[in-house]
Amino acid sequence: MFSFSGGYVPVRDLDAAAKWYAQAFGCRYSEFTDDDGQRTLLLQFFEEDMGLMLGSATCPPNDLPPIIYADKAEKANEYLSRRGVFTGPVQKDAQGTKFFEIRDCDGNLLEVSEEP
Repeated sequence: MFSFSGGYVPVRDLDAAAKWYAQAFGCRYSEFTDDDGQRTLLLQFFEEDMGLMLGSATCPPNDLPPIIYADKAEKANEYLSRRGVFTGPVQKDAQGTKFFEIRDCDGNLLEVSEEP
C-alpha cells in the first residue's frame, strides 16, 4: 500500500518515532550509526526499497516534506485515520495527483501522495 520516496526526518525520540511509524505504516526499521556517530533509523517496507531515515532532531528538516507514496490516496487516508493518525483532506495538485498531509508524533509534516 505504501512506499517511501527517501528523505530524512528529524525526531526527538528515535524509539518513540520508530514505534509510531511502524504502527501507522506497518514498516520495519534497521538501526545504524551515521558519519557523525549519531544513531539513525532506516524505515523500509522491503529490503530493496527506498527508505525514510529518522535521526537526531538537531539536524534541520528538509525544505519540502518527505513524500510517502500510496496506491490510492482515499484508501490510504482511511487506513491511517483508523490507526489514529490525524490526516488532512485528500486534495489534487496542478497535475491532478491526489495527496494529503499528516504529521508524525514529533509534528513533522509528511505528504502522502499517489504515484504520478
